[in-house]
Amino acid sequence: MKKIIISTEQADKLMNNIINEQYNPYDQSMEVTCDFDGYYNKLTYNGREIADIAKSTFVVTYDVEPEYRRYGIKSIYVTGIKGPEEIEVEIATDKKPEERNEDDFDDYIEDYLTLKLDWGNMLNVYENEMLGYFGVAPDASITLESDDAGGLRVKSINIEARNF
Repeated sequence: MKKIIISTEQADKLMNNIINEQYNPYDQSMEVTCDFDGYYNKLTYNGREIADIAKSTFVVTYDVEPEYRRYGIKSIYVTGIKGPEEIEVEIATDKKPEERNEDDFDDYIEDYLTLKLDWGNMLNVYENEMLGYFGVAPDASITLESDDAGGLRVKSINIEARNF
């Protein structure tokens, strides 16, 4: 056996690297395509009715935690689902009658909107036994609602997962 002599600073750096680079085999991630299901309920943005909201894609992380017994695996749980703190989406709203003119063929105003996501309070996870693996489905939906300032905010984040 060989011994190495290192300084305290080198030892601290080495320990920090070991701690930060630890691999957890239960950590998973999935790129999710998100659709918005709240704008069909006649929601408004800046005083205009919403015509369309483009789908958004982002990465969610989650843990797959097996529960072991002496006879094998008792169950598998998908926990700790998290994603970005905010997403930017493209939104199209109908023009008001006074904003339309005869030369303009476009009846919509396109804009970008930043939506804040609170994964701890807004997340709804639905069990999907048809999912062919244990984890999160690649499709999600976000329910929106109007706020008092004429904008939009997220009411809920809806994701399907498969547990066992």
